Amino acid sequence: MSDFEVKVVRIEEPVEDHPNADRLSLIKIGGYTCISAKLEDGSHRYKQGDLVVYIPESAVVPEWWLKANGFWDNDKDRGLLSGASRNRVKAVKLRGVFSQGILQAVCLAEDDNGQYIEGEQGHYPNGQGYTKVEFVCEGDNVAEFLGITKYEPSVPQNMIGAMGALYGVTLKYDFDSIQKQPKLFGSTESVFVTEKLHGTNIQIGIVPGKYEDGEDVYVTSKGLGARGFNLKNTEDNDGNLYVKELRKLIANGTINLIKMAYPNRNVRIFGEVYGYNVQDLSYGLAEPQLAVFDVMVDDEYLDPRDLNTFCHSFYLPMVPVLFVGTFDTTVLTNLRDGTDTISNSHVREGIVIKNVDGPRKIAKWVSPDYLLRKGDTTEYS
Repeated sequence: MSDFEVKVVRIEEPVEDHPNADRLSLIKIGGYTCISAKLEDGSHRYKQGDLVVYIPESAVVPEWWLKANGFWDNDKDRGLLSGASRNRVKAVKLRGVFSQGILQAVCLAEDDNGQYIEGEQGHYPNGQGYTKVEFVCEGDNVAEFLGITKYEPSVPQNMIGAMGALYGVTLKYDFDSIQKQPKLFGSTESVFVTEKLHGTNIQIGIVPGKYEDGEDVYVTSKGLGARGFNLKNTEDNDGNLYVKELRKLIANGTINLIKMAYPNRNVRIFGEVYGYNVQDLSYGLAEPQLAVFDVMVDDEYLDPRDLNTFCHSFYLPMVPVLFVGTFDTTVLTNLRDGTDTISNSHVREGIVIKNVDGPRKIAKWVSPDYLLRKGDTTEYS
């Protein structure tokens, strides 16, 4: 599952010149490309084999870091990055090349015996010159040490509400980008590719027995579910987006049909609620809609074929299926980009890739055009 990390990584590929800018370099970090300014003499700031800190997009960096690493505008007294506070890392396109994330050098240092260790990271809180040093190795997560956090937008009123506690019942649901694990799928592996919709993640669970107020069904969001909370199906939450979707499935009989088909078993449905008044892309819809992308029965996710059968059997709408076939980066890149397949009216967010056979593998791949769009202020979970 995906976790926010600011990791120490090694540059494994040769650093290249930017094709359209003499003073810029291109650095590959896994499946990501980062653009960096060259040194004053025109040489690359980083080289193959160097240890660096990779700060991903959606990271929020503190003021001291911006000042210490050349991302501060002294005249305007603010950061040089994105967002209202000018301290958020976002994907950018510079001179025709797409860049995700920024890098910070890791310096070699000697220990007391004069031996080189992997590296050290300087920390200059409040710009007062106090130095805190941490010795780091490849793979270390230094987010906490550097005070870097993940950007979290304010959640709108229709996505919050009265909560209950269901520790151990609700699940954390998230997964990494294929750019973070570019070797996840083999070149001859069969994959199932669906469109990644721009909405909000919903989790609806049917649990055996009575867990709260005589109910055996819960609903939660991605963020609340990861922390063990549900949204109560009560009057207080009449306006809640997630509760409304649960009530639709109760009213049309879907929940009862699933209970009868899977007696005394845990069934969890994971989907996206998208459309009008959910995020900044509305798919031409006047009302929010649900699209299912995963189902778990007891402790096992259904494979893509069984998922398709499940959704068909219980009249549940499924996310658009774009491709079933052999893993091919060129094919998947074309599927990742373009317009959405529901309304054909705006940019496609990206794709989700699953393997067809064997132990479950899953990854997302977000379109650069989506990341560069204007008005991306509604990145709710």
